[in-house]
Amino acid sequence: MNSLAQFKRGDGFSLTCTWKENGVAASLVGLTIAAQIRNPQNMKLVAAMTVTPATDQTAHLGVFTLTPTIADTSTWPLGEMICDLEVINADGLKRSSDSFIVPVIEDVTK
Repeated sequence: MNSLAQFKRGDGFSLTCTWKENGVAASLVGLTIAAQIRNPQNMKLVAAMTVTPATDQTAHLGVFTLTPTIADTSTWPLGEMICDLEVINADGLKRSSDSFIVPVIEDVTK
């Protein structure tokens, strides 16, 4: 399982992603994308994510940003959280990405 760089609890979380099909950036048209960060110890929801496609999908094909629906991350648990993406196409076919780790650590400067 791949891991993101460490994220300091209380900071703003934003992750820019690119949707690819067969290894090539692909259009987001007709896709519904959802994501959640969960605590793998009990699968409790840490954060539901908002998916925001790049405004110019011609210049930034397949690019979108994940941000938590609640911006305050100060209560996120410490440790290795998990996340994946669920993508549903216009025909209702659901696919999930590989899960990845979101390592949450304590912030030093308060």
